[in-house]
Amino acid sequence: FENMQDTPAWKMNAEDNLLAAKKSIESCEAVIHSMNSSQLDVRDQKVKPINMTEFIKDVTDSWLEEHQNVNLVIDNTLTERLSVSPINLAQVILNLLDNAFESNPKGAITLRLHSLDNLIKLVVEDEGSGFDERVLSRRGEPFVTTKVAGTGLGLYVSEIFAQSLGGHLLTENKPLKTGAVVTLTWPIPQGAL
Repeated sequence: FENMQDTPAWKMNAEDNLLAAKKSIESCEAVIHSMNSSQLDVRDQKVKPINMTEFIKDVTDSWLEEHQNVNLVIDNTLTERLSVSPINLAQVILNLLDNAFESNPKGAITLRLHSLDNLIKLVVEDEGSGFDERVLSRRGEPFVTTKVAGTGLGLYVSEIFAQSLGGHLLTENKPLKTGAVVTLTWPIPQGAL
């Protein structure tokens, strides 16, 4: 500070701007790390066989504790054991249920899980207004959202989960914009069912 009198004003402003920019970047990093810590951790891919009937019941019962009076329809025909990362699958299901609920808290939500043609299909449907075109066109990108308080990571995390299993995620609107449909599809590992 002693030499500030000798420092030209333009240089002092540039240094102040750089310091402010550095602090802003550090704040952004802290926010991103915080958000990522509550989302899918690709390093936690501990795969183990789980009973899907019990698993889906446990995850949805837990979600319903915080979302009472929700009309949640569960159609799970996958009663066999499936080898997946239970922590990551649970997080994906919770993210998708949260998104469906936020789109229309009074509408029905349907969660379907079944196997078809050597594929696992996890589908979540809602009765909201459907996806905004911007979200549909930029599916798979982080931080894309139309929600005021959203992070745009729920669908992104679900996409990463599906890709980690060799699958993919499909987002679409039901006909006549009566809701959204999110479908995760991944191959059944040989000998898994």
